[in-house]
Amino acid sequence: MYKKKILLVDDVKVLLEVQKEFLRPSPVQILMARNGAEALELVRKEKPDLVVMDVEMPVMDGIACCAAIKGDAGLRQTPVILLSDSGSPEMAETTKGAGCDKFQQKPLFGREFLNMAHSFLPVVERRRPRIPCRVPVSVRVGGSDFEGQSRDIGMNGLYVSAAAKVEQGCDIVTSFRLPTNPYAMTVARGRVAWVNQPDNLQRPELPAGFGVEFREITGEGVSHLRFCELREFVTSNAAAG
Repeated sequence: MYKKKILLVDDVKVLLEVQKEFLRPSPVQILMARNGAEALELVRKEKPDLVVMDVEMPVMDGIACCAAIKGDAGLRQTPVILLSDSGSPEMAETTKGAGCDKFQQKPLFGREFLNMAHSFLPVVERRRPRIPCRVPVSVRVGGSDFEGQSRDIGMNGLYVSAAAKVEQGCDIVTSFRLPTNPYAMTVARGRVAWVNQPDNLQRPELPAGFGVEFREITGEGVSHLRFCELREFVTSNAAAG
């Protein structure tokens, strides 16, 4: 059975792995490239159904690669999403001039990334599995620090049980140790995706707290190792369940 192909392009390996992990539950084939020149070669060879590409890359940047794809009569129907750290009107205009189908400023949270890909390829699954996991969580919001406890965790977020009140949409940093590696601290930067307080219980079966959507996984040691540990914990427990 033919699987839709998605080409992910970024010169930062960890970001490629994060995007690939977002797409893991979807019935798609993932292709990856580290610069525009590699991407253009893969587009010509593999004919992907969607290209998600960073703008700022060596050898050939995303703007030049997108323009080359859209300038080729045999490839121009390929949807191209361009991502950039810059959300300036000038950048948006430049990407539009290259012919991209959508421009998005980084960083992208898991749900935003999946919704974006789903809008071009409906086979992309927008929901991610969550695994029951109760470990202490240190939280920093603005200039405040407090303690909570996780209830569940996934590759794109976790639920934190805590008495402290936080605002939906605010930036947040959570620090925790996975049961499989209690010696290394995993740090996840992200945002508060939703709140569940006694005066407004959206999920009455859960204790008061809030849902966190991850943006970046870091922590003690190599950040890629912390990301891989989280992935292994989630996928192995999902399979066991």
